[in-house]
Amino acid sequence: MRRPMDRKFGSIFGDHIANFIAMKRRMGNRFGIQTLTLSQFDRHLRKMGYQGPLTQELALNFATANSRRSTNRSVQLYRTVRQFSDYLSGLIPDMPVLQKTYPARQQVGRQMDRTPQSVFANHIANYIALKKGMGYLFRDQELILLQFDRYLHEMGYQGLLTQELALNFATSIPQMSKNQCVNRYQVIRHFADYLAVFMPDTPPLRPDVLERTKGRTPAHIFSDEEMMRLMNGTRRVSRVNLLRNITLHAMIGLVASTGLRVGEVVKLDRDDVNLETGVLTIRRTKFQKDRLVSVHPTTLNVLRNYVPLRDARFSHPATPAFFIQMWGRRFAKSTLLMAFHDLACCVGVRTGAGFGPSIHDLRHTFAVKRLVAWYREGKDVQSMLPLLATYLGHVDFSNTAYYLTATAELLGLAAERYDAFLKKEV
Repeated sequence: MRRPMDRKFGSIFGDHIANFIAMKRRMGNRFGIQTLTLSQFDRHLRKMGYQGPLTQELALNFATANSRRSTNRSVQLYRTVRQFSDYLSGLIPDMPVLQKTYPARQQVGRQMDRTPQSVFANHIANYIALKKGMGYLFRDQELILLQFDRYLHEMGYQGLLTQELALNFATSIPQMSKNQCVNRYQVIRHFADYLAVFMPDTPPLRPDVLERTKGRTPAHIFSDEEMMRLMNGTRRVSRVNLLRNITLHAMIGLVASTGLRVGEVVKLDRDDVNLETGVLTIRRTKFQKDRLVSVHPTTLNVLRNYVPLRDARFSHPATPAFFIQMWGRRFAKSTLLMAFHDLACCVGVRTGAGFGPSIHDLRHTFAVKRLVAWYREGKDVQSMLPLLATYLGHVDFSNTAYYLTATAELLGLAAERYDAFLKKEV
């Protein structure tokens, strides 16, 4: 029997969390639920790029981050983090001591929701409302601004929005690519321009302080062996929540077999998935269009098998989402991205830091493998490309061309076809 997947922790307290869990297990504690909680706490810290001490407010924000959690569940989360804090304070004397008892719900007050809480809270809220009022979708920018607000709130920052502050925030998450850091910085820079109207002391932020990488980063085309490791790895992600393994197996497999965007997968509702015909209705895509996507029979079987297990766990869910995460809510796009990142690291497909294969590369892989299949079937590939573009949800063929990365197999098949064409001409 294969061992369950080892957990890897990457937050500021990552090594201490791993050592604390190992110590508890050496003492004979099973520490299953607590290990899951500390893994979630580690991910919570990584997601917001937190680099400060383990404070009372940080522990409470983590415990109450999900508004649908029961008080008992929040108490359990807080208790585990407090136990870890006691261990941490023995190693780091200046670490704050957390309260032994969980505060009453009304004392917790501010949860980690979408309400800004930092020194710039009102300006951030007004800026987001202004942009949306002007007709911008402003979804990604809003998320970045809320992350920036949380970043400031957690460190208790009360100063001006400076160049150094914006840079520190933009580069605070090691897993992000250089271009992602640039995007984060530019959102804060534009907000700083707005802020300067109300706070004239706000210094202008340089537009060229971070440079994008030239051209698009080459896509990673997953080999069959890598895909096998990824799909097998999804079955060992969690030792205590088997439904999480089954859900990730279905979601990642759906991306790989259809080339859907991550955002399209997490936005699927139950009514969008026809388990009889195997047709998905993809609504409000990147270009605000709807389309129908048929799935392979093997993929359809996975979806059919997932549904009764999901419904047994969540008989009356509060969301119409087809895929439900462990707390009974719809998956956030960032949650699935992070889950795939951790999975790819654990199975050895990528390293933990810097740029590496991502779940979006499954879309590239799907396009290339579809092209290879058409070559092998002797199809007129050029005439089939518009079908691929429609299936992938592109409005311009040039967008589809970006996904057609040259591989040794693809080039070999193209060469064979060209050679056959030359011989026929002779």
